[in-house]
Amino acid sequence: MDFIITPALVIAAITGVVQIAKIAGLNSRYAPLLALTLGVFYSVSANGFFVNSMAVGTLMGLSAAGMWDFAKVTILGK
Repeated sequence: MDFIITPALVIAAITGVVQIAKIAGLNSRYAPLLALTLGVFYSVSANGFFVNSMAVGTLMGLSAAGMWDFAKVTILGK
């Protein structure tokens, strides 16, 4: 169960950090790159520098970017 909850919380946290960075002035064009970088950084720092960690981090970062796009379209209607 912890394997499911932790990545979900990390994805939500990445989404929040990216939104804060955009409010602080980050160009929206670079938001997915920041999400990807944060996901890989978290996964590597938590699990060590392994290929699996980098793959999981990549998936978390891309999931965070996709989750925001999905919420923006469905909930906010933009």
